[in-house]
Order: sequence, then C-alpha cells, then structure tokens
Amino acid sequence: MLFYCILTTINFMEKAMISETDFIGKLGLYIRRLRSKKKYSIEKLSEYSETDYSSLNKIENGKQNPTAYTLYKIFLALDIDITQKFEKQNVKQDDLLQKIAIKLKVLPQENLKALYQLLDEFEITKRN
Repeated sequence: MLFYCILTTINFMEKAMISETDFIGKLGLYIRRLRSKKKYSIEKLSEYSETDYSSLNKIENGKQNPTAYTLYKIFLALDIDITQKFEKQNVKQDDLLQKIAIKLKVLPQENLKALYQLLDEFEITKRN
C-alpha cells in the first residue's frame, strides 16, 4: 500500500506540461463550451462575470492570458466555484502525504532501508 501511495504521488507530479500558448487556447475553448452549454451570449457572461467584453472575447479566442482572479469571476458566473476544487484537491494530496509520513514512522527499520533502496533505484520517466 505504501509503495502504491508513493507511485501515485510520483505519477501526479510527472504529467506532461503543455506550452503557455496551447494552454491559453484550450482554456479559451473550454470557457466558450461552458458558456454555450449555459446558453449565455458573450455579452451576458461579460455582464455576469464583471469582465470587459473585449477581454472575454480575447480570452475565448486564446489571444489573452487572463489573471487568476478574472478566471475565478468567469467560472463563478458559469456556476463553477474553482476554489472548492482547490480545497478538495489540496486536502486529498495533504491526506495522502500525511498517510505516507505516518506509515514511514512505524515501518520497521529493515523495511525502511529496503524502501529507500528501491526508491533510489527507481527511474522516473515521462508518459507519452
């Protein structure tokens, strides 16, 4: 179980990163899809999110990198509270790390040495 927890943590950290340009483009498309699902016009979302129409248009078209707070306002206007997702994710990760720490403290010394040796030999590779 402990080994599975460590591998899960490692896999979480090794996800491939996309470029900033690709991220901004995908984010814009995602916002547009959410807006369309809600049947909001861009003007309506602009009003509800208190975001300038031209800025929102640029964000949806991948031409502008929004601030974190602007994203928060846009998602909140779309009935998505992204702060809840942060809290849940942080709790899960903190719980996982806390469980690992507790198990490491009670692990017999010889098992702990074997685990350290295994981790030293373990190679981290990126997923394709």
